[in-house]
Amino acid sequence: MPQTTHKRTILIVEDEPFLCEMYKTKFETLGYKVVTAENGKEGIELMRRENPDLVLLDIILPVMDGYTFLKVVRSDPELKDRLIVIFSNLGQEEEITKGMQLGADDYLVKSDHTPTELLKKVESVLAKGKSDRADAAKPIRVLLIEDTREIIEIYTERFKHENFECQVAENGAWGLKVAQTDSFDVILLDLMMPALNGLEALKTLRATPKLKDIPIIVLSNSAEPHDIEEAQKLGATDVFLKPRVTPSQIVNRIRELVKR
Repeated sequence: MPQTTHKRTILIVEDEPFLCEMYKTKFETLGYKVVTAENGKEGIELMRRENPDLVLLDIILPVMDGYTFLKVVRSDPELKDRLIVIFSNLGQEEEITKGMQLGADDYLVKSDHTPTELLKKVESVLAKGKSDRADAAKPIRVLLIEDTREIIEIYTERFKHENFECQVAENGAWGLKVAQTDSFDVILLDLMMPALNGLEALKTLRATPKLKDIPIIVLSNSAEPHDIEEAQKLGATDVFLKPRVTPSQIVNRIRELVKR
């Protein structure tokens, strides 16, 4: 792997000396300048002094943990645009979601990555960091295709609270037209609707070139296995039963899918 032509700085915030030294050596071998901190508080101080291009952040730390570190950095005008990759032993879905919601640019689980794989991930984040950061400033745009007024009110209110932009279409035919003419990050689709049912809408959405890869979350009142299987076969990213999923869970799933 070639050395970097421009000597970028990486801050490693890690309290395990062996791991810290191993990663430091790996990055320095390839031409990076590396500074290290053993706790979050020291990491903040080094960010101000060294102005690193990227921070590799553990979560379980003395003095100040990684989550608090993220909160401090993302609320500081001088530091908020720095690239931060979490590298932690914590790998549960709720922990990953929390880290991404607090502003991490990526979340890597230590046991899943060798030092060489970690390096590739870091280089990938550095390469696309500026464009990703610009995208992160944009609100997530959601198209909600749903005809039940109560569901519409619950979800639009929740999305407003999350600073999502939400457009509503109250039947499948109208939702299809809006999806094809406007741009969205994710589509929430009811199955039982007037004008065009959800399965037919899903089939047409996936046949539209600009929409073939967009996340589509199906919300259904039907627990019939054949409805769920058909939705999955037609290209639904996820299928949730309305009585068994909360708006908060949908918000978390949207953030995972959009990764902002």
